[in-house]
Order: sequence, then C-alpha cells, then structure tokens
Amino acid sequence: MLGLYFLGMLLETGWGARRFVYFYLGCGAAAGVAHVLLAYALGRGYTTMLLGASGGVYAVVLACAVLYPQVRLIVFLFPLPIRVAAALFLGIACYYTLMEIASGGAFTRGVSDIAHLGGAAAAAFYIWVLPRMGLHLRAGGRLGRGRWERNLRRQRREAEQIDRILEKIRREGIRSLSWREKRILRKATQRRREEP
Repeated sequence: MLGLYFLGMLLETGWGARRFVYFYLGCGAAAGVAHVLLAYALGRGYTTMLLGASGGVYAVVLACAVLYPQVRLIVFLFPLPIRVAAALFLGIACYYTLMEIASGGAFTRGVSDIAHLGGAAAAAFYIWVLPRMGLHLRAGGRLGRGRWERNLRRQRREAEQIDRILEKIRREGIRSLSWREKRILRKATQRRREEP
C-alpha cells in the first residue's frame, strides 16, 4: 500500500483522478478474476479465498515502470530503477505461480501470486493495447491531463509572463507597460496576497 501511495500519485498526476481510479479498480478486478480462474483450473473452486489489493498495486508498479522509468525505488535497503524492481517483483510472482501449478494447488503460502500477475497483465493491456485501439491513456497523452498538472503548466506560463514584464520594467521603466501587462501584474499581485 506504500507503493500505491507513492507511485499512484505519479499516475494520478498524469492521468487525472478519475482515470486513475478506473485503472486501479479495473486492474484489481482483473487480478481477482485471474485468481478465481486458477483456483478452478486447479480444482479448488470455492475453497479458495481472496482478500487484498496487491493485484492493483502490481498494476500501478508496472504502469509506473513503463511510463516513468526514471523513478528509483528502495527495495530491501537497495535503490533500484523501477524497471528492475518491477521485473524482480513479477519474476517472484511467476516463480511462485509456477510452483503452485506444479504442486496442483497444494503449495499455498497465503498469497495469490496469480492475482499479482493478473493485475500486471491488466495494466499491460491498459498501457499497450488500449492506445493502439485509439485511446490515448499514457501520461502526457491527449486524454492524460490531470488537474494538478494543468495547474502547474498554467502557473509556469504565468511566471514566465511576469518575468518578461519585470524585465521590460527594468529595461524601459514602468511607463512602458501596456494596459494588458499592468492587468497581468495586478492579478498576480492579488493572487500572491490571497495565498496563505
């Protein structure tokens, strides 16, 4: 859940809150379906229970590994690039899933590794397949603009305008400003006063 907190913020920033919630819940549901399918394939049916959100967390890790490869994680006290950490987590899940299949479902350790893989597979579908179907869901894509990111871009544009106006005042004096530039300065001053 700590991974969801830190990495989920990256995806929510890029996609927006609603798209991120759809992604997370959809991948979590896919993780549950994968768990149920393997349980029936191994003949355990209704005897197996599922509780937790780790399938969705694996989806978030995989999505961040694809969309934000510059991120580094601390895993067992070692800093690792997120792609290496994701490969490590998925490799462990694959190993334990294969062990469970080989043992006919008798080998259980209280963790549904197939759910982890199901969540990661749903994330891969969301990131690689849906864009090819015409949906732009990647960070920075046409539909992937979070409110926080839009506000940052707006503030950056305003700061650049203010810097240009202040440079003009330094070069030519305050009387050289147009009415539009004066209005921009007044609004910026008013916003600064209203900030806590």
